[in-house]
Amino acid sequence: MTINHESELKKFCEDCKKILNDERAAVEAYDLAIKKFDHDPRLSAVILCLQKIRSDHDNAVRELTKILMINGETLEAGHGLWGNAEKLLQCTANLWGEDSAVEILKVGEQRCLDDYWKSLGRESLSESCRDLFAVQLIPRIESHLQSLSHISEIVD
Repeated sequence: MTINHESELKKFCEDCKKILNDERAAVEAYDLAIKKFDHDPRLSAVILCLQKIRSDHDNAVRELTKILMINGETLEAGHGLWGNAEKLLQCTANLWGEDSAVEILKVGEQRCLDDYWKSLGRESLSESCRDLFAVQLIPRIESHLQSLSHISEIVD
């Protein structure tokens, strides 16, 4: 079977744009979550953890932007699936409290993780991108999920 490299590269870039939008929106969602927990000084460790996760997403935005620009892609503003999650985060946190906000963050992280794994399967993925995804970005998100599970226990 012959693989059309150009077509496969286009699909990869589309995947990266989707993930980039999700990463951008994750930064905003974590900003909201940090504000939500900021009211309680007993949750300072939670806030520090959320700030670290936010920083990881901000770094991913920079890395993905670099990849897309190297491949000649035009970047558009957008917020992917997290854009809606961000609004949902605010509404549910207002109605049901901090634990539901953390659950929404976990759902967003899991979807982002699934998208990274999908892109990792692309044959057009360069070795440097494969390393970035497999060695840095995927393990970070897996760590985020563990951290959010711990946070759920704290704020429950």
